[in-house]
Amino acid sequence: MKRTAIWALLDIAIVLIFAASGRSTHDEQNTLVGVLGTALPFLLALVIAWVTTRQWTRTAQGTPRALQVWPAAILLALITWAGGLGLRVLLGDTINGGFPLVALGFLTLSLVGWRAIWALIESKRAGRSSL
Repeated sequence: MKRTAIWALLDIAIVLIFAASGRSTHDEQNTLVGVLGTALPFLLALVIAWVTTRQWTRTAQGTPRALQVWPAAILLALITWAGGLGLRVLLGDTINGGFPLVALGFLTLSLVGWRAIWALIESKRAGRSSL
């Protein structure tokens, strides 16, 4: 349970970094309220993605789903991205220009990336322990 909370916090941190970096790119102040306001649609979508993909459970093989790159992490990233964009529009903001592609790239690379690195480390660790 402790690890699951850490993984959830890592995903939340990624969304907050995404919002803060976007605000910096557009010369907006990175106040706590500003970053949270920008991140809100994506944070809500992240919660939906966590619930939809059941990140706190284990696969049939016993792997924590939160560490499963395919399909759990890919779906998590796509739901967070699509849901975040949709909620952003519903909340009255825009998604013009290259923003959807930047969001897709950042969220996918980050949310899937840390899981892929973790899986690689775990597989190396398991390989060593069997020697």
